[in-house]
Parts: sequence; C-alpha cells; structure tokens
Amino acid sequence: MLPLNLIKANIIRISRRLTQKDVSEQTGISILTVRRFENGQAYNIQMSNFIALIRLLDKLDELEKLLPEIPVFAYEIEKIMKNKPRRVRHAK
Repeated sequence: MLPLNLIKANIIRISRRLTQKDVSEQTGISILTVRRFENGQAYNIQMSNFIALIRLLDKLDELEKLLPEIPVFAYEIEKIMKNKPRRVRHAK
C-alpha cells in the first residue's frame, strides 16, 4: 500500500488532468522518475527533481513540514541573556 502523501501526488496529478508524460515534459524529469516517485520507489531522487515535482503539484508549502526546525545558535542565546533583566520590580 502506498503512503498517503504518495497517493495524494497521484491523485493531484490525475485531478489536474496530467499524464505522467505531461509531468515529465513540464518538469524535465524522466517518466521513470515520475513513476517511481508516485510508487514510493524514488529513493535517490535529486532535490531539484523533488522540488520540481512538488512545484508542479502546487505543494511547495508542504515542503516546510519536511524540514527540521532551525535551532537557536549559542551567540543568539548569549545576546538574549545579556539583555534579560536580573529582577523585575513592580511599582507600589
């Protein structure tokens, strides 16, 4: 059984009335790569090909979900800590 996101890629392509050949021609990716992507067998797909496919499917916003959160660097934490008040006094 195909993972849900790969089923969606196939459904989106078909709903836009695109054949795998159309996708191949519009992205510059081989039909074999398109077929493997939809079947979940594109293990070594190039990032440029992957982005071209999701761009054609108009799903670039989904790419953000795959990327890890960028950590805060130590020097940024140090700058925050320098400006942090040691004590907060409330007016009486």
